[in-house]
Amino acid sequence: MLKNLKISTWIPVAFMAILFGVIYCFAHFNPISWDNVRILHQHLTQFLHSHSFLTPLLFIIFYTFYTALALPGVIVLSVLAGCIFKQPFSFFYVLIAATLGGSLLFFMARTAFGYFLLKKERPMLDRLSKGFHQDPIHYLLFLRLTPLFPFWFVNMAAAFFHVPFATFVWTTLIGIAPAVFFNTQAGHGLSILLENSDPVTPEVLFNPHLTIALIGLGFLALLPLLLKKFKIRA
Repeated sequence: MLKNLKISTWIPVAFMAILFGVIYCFAHFNPISWDNVRILHQHLTQFLHSHSFLTPLLFIIFYTFYTALALPGVIVLSVLAGCIFKQPFSFFYVLIAATLGGSLLFFMARTAFGYFLLKKERPMLDRLSKGFHQDPIHYLLFLRLTPLFPFWFVNMAAAFFHVPFATFVWTTLIGIAPAVFFNTQAGHGLSILLENSDPVTPEVLFNPHLTIALIGLGFLALLPLLLKKFKIRA
C-alpha cells in the first residue's frame, strides 16, 4: 500500500518532521526565555535591515506554504510578522500570504488528497452544507470573519462545495482582514515590549497597540454569540 502512494503525499510529513527537528534543536540548545526571545527579535530585526527586500519575500513564501500544508500555529506567524515588520506592511504581507496559501489548499482540496482529508472531517463538513448551498458568498464571509472553524478547513470546504475561485479569493481577502490586522497589531505591541529594556510594568505591558489587538480579537471571538443572540431577538 505504501508503494502506491505518490511522493507528493509525503511532503507534509517531511515538512512536519523538519519543522519539529528545528524546534527541538533550538529549544534544546537555547531554552526558551524572555531574554532569548528578545535576542531572537534583535537578530530578525537586524536581518530585515540588512535584507529589506529578501526578508518579506522569504516570509511570504514560508507563510504561503505553511498555510497550504494546513500546519498548526499559523496565528503565531501572523504575530511574528507584526513583531518584525511595521504596520501596514505586516498586515499586507500576512494578508497576501494567507490568501495565496489558502488558494493552494483550495486547489489541493479538489484532488484525491483533499477528498481523503475531508472524508475524515465529514461530520463537521455536514454542518456547513446548508449555509454553502443557501448563500455561499455571505456564509463564506461569515466563516472567515468568525473563528468557528479552522482556516484550513474553510479553504477545503469552499472547494468541496464548488465555490468559484474568484469568489473564494475576494471573500478570503475581506473576511480575514480584521483578524490579520489584530494579530499583526498584537505582534507590534509585543515588539514594543521586546525593545524595552526596562522592567515590564502594567503600563508597558498593556500598551495601546497590544490593548487594541486584544480587544479586537476578543470581539471576533464573541461575534458568533452576538450574531446568534441578535438573530434570536430578530
